[in-house]
Amino acid sequence: MIELKQVVAKIINKYDPMHLKAVSPKEVYMYEVYEISEYLRKQKNNVTSAKLENKIRHVFDKNFDEDVAEAEEITNEIMQYIQNADNPSDAN
Repeated sequence: MIELKQVVAKIINKYDPMHLKAVSPKEVYMYEVYEISEYLRKQKNNVTSAKLENKIRHVFDKNFDEDVAEAEEITNEIMQYIQNADNPSDAN
């Protein structure tokens, strides 16, 4: 099974919310991925879409002093992964 941190990294890199992939190394969002993954690990049974979206916005605002326009989409994909991991028979 894919580690949650890898999933978070893949999703964040897919959206490239700060548009840095063209000018920075592949691991450009390493700190943000770590922060969000740790939050999810600690809040596994209590995470909601609203809480996760707030966390994503907070992490990027703290590190880049910018809002993340794609926060809702990133949140939805991460939540979908979590729900599918918790209920594998419901996955497509």
